[in-house]
Amino acid sequence: MEPPFDSGGQEPEGAEDGGVNVASSPAHRSESPPVGLETITLRGDVIAGAICLITALAGYFIVVPAWVYVPAQFKGTINSPALMPQALFVLLGIFSAVYLLRSFNKYRVSDRQGLAPLSDWALAAGTIGICAAYLGAIYVVGFPVASALCLVAAQYYFGERRWGVILAVAILLPVLLWLFFVKIALIVMPTPMIPFLDFADIIGVPQSVIETAASFEGVFTVEGGFTV
Repeated sequence: MEPPFDSGGQEPEGAEDGGVNVASSPAHRSESPPVGLETITLRGDVIAGAICLITALAGYFIVVPAWVYVPAQFKGTINSPALMPQALFVLLGIFSAVYLLRSFNKYRVSDRQGLAPLSDWALAAGTIGICAAYLGAIYVVGFPVASALCLVAAQYYFGERRWGVILAVAILLPVLLWLFFVKIALIVMPTPMIPFLDFADIIGVPQSVIETAASFEGVFTVEGGFTV
């Protein structure tokens, strides 16, 4: 009978421990190399599914009841303003639950993937910070100015250094968006805390927008937006 060694005297792979490949077992598996934050991973799929499911539940049970005004005559009817967002949150919840379960089952049986470096997480955290500051700035300096400042900060943060490009985007895009929302879509923007930055006074809001907003008495005001 031939010995369980090759001609070089080396033990064949998987010969120890009853044929179990020790080198590939979980206890001896080398650490996976890091991956980029944008890399698709099964771990990320599980986290995304969980976040979407939590969002769906919060939206259905908290956001819609708190923020969607339903007149008494429309409650429980197909004409209820809450019907569409509730239906969307239900669909999001169903698909998120299925996605979460499938991703978790795959994650349990798969090899572990590497983690993203801290520098990638720092970049993402800075992006979230810019967006959060933008949301707050809308109520302080108004939508156009806040959008311009956000675009300047975001472009510079991601490496753009051509100030001609930065300023062109930061000026043209907010003005065009404001004109579309207010003049075409007839959406009333929040009034900024700094009066002289109110574009509604500078350019003028169409009277039809003011009349539409005023028709929602006790629900919407031109000066302060939605009230509870």
